[in-house]
Amino acid sequence: MKKPVAMIGLALNVASVLHPLHTAAYYEYREQQEIREIELNIKGDIEPKLVETVHQVLSFLPEKFSETVEFMQLSSNHYDPRGMANSKKVLLNTADIESEEELAAVTVHEIAHAFDLGVLRGGSGRATKIMYGRTPVLTDDPSYELYRESWVTETERKSDATDADFVSGYAGWSPFEEFSESFTLYFFHHEHFKNLAKNNQKIARKYAFMRDKVFDGVTYADATDQLYPDDVFDVTLLSYNFQNFLEAMNNLPRPIDTPTVQVKVVTKTPNRRA
Repeated sequence: MKKPVAMIGLALNVASVLHPLHTAAYYEYREQQEIREIELNIKGDIEPKLVETVHQVLSFLPEKFSETVEFMQLSSNHYDPRGMANSKKVLLNTADIESEEELAAVTVHEIAHAFDLGVLRGGSGRATKIMYGRTPVLTDDPSYELYRESWVTETERKSDATDADFVSGYAGWSPFEEFSESFTLYFFHHEHFKNLAKNNQKIARKYAFMRDKVFDGVTYADATDQLYPDDVFDVTLLSYNFQNFLEAMNNLPRPIDTPTVQVKVVTKTPNRRA
């Protein structure tokens, strides 16, 4: 059985894999931007293809989502979960990951945690009963709009919440996992998310939150044309073709005024003794 994505963890040098943009003006704009480095540490024997997959994810994911991420690690250990994250770190473990599609989805899931915990934060609101560690989520935390639909505390659902109100079984584990599962579903499979919203008012509000408050109204080409199973436990295991998704992403128009920073993914591999 797959180990669930765990610690709510990231870092990269993406100079080598920039999106193909369509205008000279965009390139001129990029040259004027600040370059922010994220370190990607390679621990152990990791296939180059998997390293490239992480680079590709960082190249197409809007950079605001990794704004607080300083460090990422790619390792292979059967005793660790596939991914862990906090606001500054993302740790990815390929030991039980079976494809580039799964690794890309797990990477997006973990970056979603970093964005949720590091960027979408309250400041002067009242404390709620939902805790992240010892810190209460505040009422002016943007993510609270999503959390409060189904959660009383970080472990207790509202009395009227049902399994059908969540995009996956794993989303029903905590408000933080619900955020990341919803984020990942919207990014890779937003048509499926939209279809779920047609039959459930709570999911409809959660879809609207992701669309309007997280993705700024942007939608992406759905990653698969296959039928989805009725019961999804883990969004990162949904079937799709990563290369087809990359091609669709590369064909999307890019606004001139985004992104605001360039992410330079600095890959570090430990020195090996002869």
